[in-house]
Amino acid sequence: MAEAGEFSYHSAMRLDADTEAGGVSFSLEAELYPLEAVQGAAHAFADRARVLLAEEDGVLELTLEPLKPLDEPGLRRLAGEFLNEALSHCLRARQLAENG
Repeated sequence: MAEAGEFSYHSAMRLDADTEAGGVSFSLEAELYPLEAVQGAAHAFADRARVLLAEEDGVLELTLEPLKPLDEPGLRRLAGEFLNEALSHCLRARQLAENG
């Protein structure tokens, strides 16, 4: 179990933190993370990172480029916080659909 402030992600998810390039890249299944939820998270992160997004064959490819330099743990934390935000957008959308 992750300790407070740490980020744990599913081991099957590819997450590449590159301090030289200054970004972190990962892939998400569009079925689990609808495009609208990821776009909402990207908007919420506009003051922290540039979010590059591509979609192909049901997979969302994302790269987060922080506006301020981060070390590798910082890049991984940024990705975890972005995923938490995307999950929050998924939950909100589901609640809206259920409650009209």
